[in-house]
Amino acid sequence: MQFYLRLTNDIDAFQIFHDFDTAGFDELASWTEYYRCLTVARTGFCATLVMDDFGRETVLGIFSTIPVYTGIGRFVSFLTKESKKYLLSATPQLHQLLHQMIVHYDLHRVEADVCVEFPKYIKWATKFGFVSQGTINKYSPKGKDFIRMAYVV
Repeated sequence: MQFYLRLTNDIDAFQIFHDFDTAGFDELASWTEYYRCLTVARTGFCATLVMDDFGRETVLGIFSTIPVYTGIGRFVSFLTKESKKYLLSATPQLHQLLHQMIVHYDLHRVEADVCVEFPKYIKWATKFGFVSQGTINKYSPKGKDFIRMAYVV
């Protein structure tokens, strides 16, 4: 089994939507996330994480960094339910992608928001080098709390 990254296309975005981990989102918000996912895929530096298990490809997620201000970006990811099993194994490829995005956009700070109901993703972000900046209360459409995390170069 190996992991690789490829440039994201509309098919990847559609596939992610159908297996999107929708905890904390109602149906309308899920559609909003899908269109947000498409927008991210079509604009800017966006990559799809794929697991190749002896010729059987499985899309695990889409990752991008969107510049917000000069030197500051937002790390955005759309993950499938399947990604929970393999995300830690793919950390080296994603870490390399993050650094490519930092260089591409000339960033000194990258932020990400992680739902508190996903401790595995918080742990993963920490392994990635992100540090907790505090809790954002009622930040999702269903009022879920998130943790703001930052990677400072």
